Amino acid sequence: MSPLTVVLPMLFVAVWAAFCAALLHHGCFDISAPFPEPLPTTPRAGYCDSVNSMKPWLSLTLGPTVLVAVLAFANRGNPRRVAVFTFVICLALIVNAAVANSLSYNFALR
Repeated sequence: MSPLTVVLPMLFVAVWAAFCAALLHHGCFDISAPFPEPLPTTPRAGYCDSVNSMKPWLSLTLGPTVLVAVLAFANRGNPRRVAVFTFVICLALIVNAAVANSLSYNFALR
């Protein structure tokens, strides 16, 4: 029942979430040539528009961090369960960033 059971997963998820938010931002706004930003008719543009409306730096960092803190506090007697919650939240964050970076452009519009 150490406080580290709550603090360490929370710090890990906070750092991981900031990294994944940076990847998501890169996938949506720091796109390489030939297009500086997603074209309106592409899947990436639709995804990035929906993610951008949620204030991604807040929702992708603060939300998971608070969620893991609550789950870790509620399950602080079971570190294995806390580790599973932390892993699942981190997996969801990286999948979200991977989706934003893997959606392709509609090259037929060139």
